Amino acid sequence: MIRCGLCDQDRRLLRSHIIPEFFYKPVYGKNHRLYTRIDGRLASAPPLQKGLRERLLCSECEQAFGKLEGHVQRILYGKAATAALAPYSRTRRPQVATDDAARFSRIEAASVAGFWTRGEVHFTGVDYKTVRLFGLSLLWRMAVASHVMWHGVQLADDGPAIKAMIIRADVGAYDRYPFVCMIPLFGGRFFPDSILQPDRIDTSDGFVIRTVLGGYLFVFLGSRPYRDDALTPFFVRPDGSWTLPIVDAMDLDFLRYDAAHIDAAIKAEVWTSGRAPREA
Repeated sequence: MIRCGLCDQDRRLLRSHIIPEFFYKPVYGKNHRLYTRIDGRLASAPPLQKGLRERLLCSECEQAFGKLEGHVQRILYGKAATAALAPYSRTRRPQVATDDAARFSRIEAASVAGFWTRGEVHFTGVDYKTVRLFGLSLLWRMAVASHVMWHGVQLADDGPAIKAMIIRADVGAYDRYPFVCMIPLFGGRFFPDSILQPDRIDTSDGFVIRTVLGGYLFVFLGSRPYRDDALTPFFVRPDGSWTLPIVDAMDLDFLRYDAAHIDAAIKAEVWTSGRAPREA
């Protein structure tokens, strides 16, 4: 028996996924690519064929996280999201049932926190507490994982506070340890088969941790209330609404280097196959 990383009970530990399995699902299949970045370098070949796992959680804690993941999977990989992203994707994406209340909408380009949106995907009927706990659990798991992939996620004094929130199922205010989920486009296309190593930057307002999982860009923010920040409209809301901005990867410093290399890899793949490149 080994102590569970979450409940601190001496129990048999499972090989737990650090990030949910559904983020890896777009990778599985004959024609899929997986773009990964480790230690600042974009891998030239897909090193991850199965999700990274560690003996971290007991069965009870694993099941609790699984319930959170199921709801978020139905949102990010459901029919509404699939329909909204269809114009930007040429790869098949996994589909699961989605909440009937989920809706999406397109808007005119707008400037948000220094970058330009191409539109938004807007969901309603979202379980606020579940999505918030999912974000906290995802951040905490990456922080306590030992694989080099997650070394950029360092929480220091915030780690115990986030763990306590998860154990108590207390998500606090909507702007305490919030996260934003963006939809980055590489060369005008959405790539669900991309996972990029997290990094951390520190600002006067606290930490910012960024990572791409299953094509989605997650931006986790520190504990300072972000009521006046331009990102606030994209926090999941207690009324069950959640808005995801569609952005150009070249506009984001975290993705700019990778965007150029991924775009080059796409073009090389197209010409090697003997097909002329098509407009995104």
